[in-house]
Amino acid sequence: MSVAARQAAALLVAAYRSGAPIDRLPASCRPADIAAAYAIQDEVTALRGPIGGWKTGMGSPTDQPSCAPVYRDVILASGALLDPRRYHGLALEIEFAFRLRRDLPLRSDAYGYDEVAASVDFLPLIEVIGSRYRDRTVLPQAEQLADANGNGAFILGAPVDWRGLDFRSQRVTLEIDGAVVQSALATHPAGDPVQLVLWQANHAAARCGGLKAGDVVTTGSLQGATAVAGGSHAIGSWGRWGRVTVGIAA
Repeated sequence: MSVAARQAAALLVAAYRSGAPIDRLPASCRPADIAAAYAIQDEVTALRGPIGGWKTGMGSPTDQPSCAPVYRDVILASGALLDPRRYHGLALEIEFAFRLRRDLPLRSDAYGYDEVAASVDFLPLIEVIGSRYRDRTVLPQAEQLADANGNGAFILGAPVDWRGLDFRSQRVTLEIDGAVVQSALATHPAGDPVQLVLWQANHAAARCGGLKAGDVVTTGSLQGATAVAGGSHAIGSWGRWGRVTVGIAA
């Protein structure tokens, strides 16, 4: 798979750098499963790194989580202005995210919940969807996962000390050009999103040596993705936990 993974990664990175999407990966290097998709991700990282965070999620409470690395050059502060020509299938998602206060390196014992929880701050985050495929929605899941599940960028709010906050009772909204297009309450499939940070900590330890201080781990869409057009302005609100804004150039 290593040769095929390198071929696939080269095509995805070329699509990212040129801004010209591909229809899909050729059959000769198309991933058939999650392991093959992760191998392609790792080869993309070798070409694009360094990693600044992880897109982690699960479709339902019984699903196995999956993840993709996100690179430092696409982790942006609230207020960023995006060029829509760089994001194919441009859409926005509101999410619960966390930033590492310290390294969580590879070790002999698995990390536990309390240790991971004590190592992170909460961040309100808008994920920007922007694929290297012309239309990622028509492709199999493994092929989407190879392309970081369509991650285009992270837009970060200010960190919050989340201890004592209840993720199940906090409504999160997304407003585009003055209209509320998402309003999520108790929709996270894990209930407690820190469970996904715990999974990611142990996954990253085994896969790449662990999470690093400053890494951002987001934990999946709270209410799907909403397409957004050029010239628009979006506001994500997490109530007293903060807000995130992002503009799309005309």
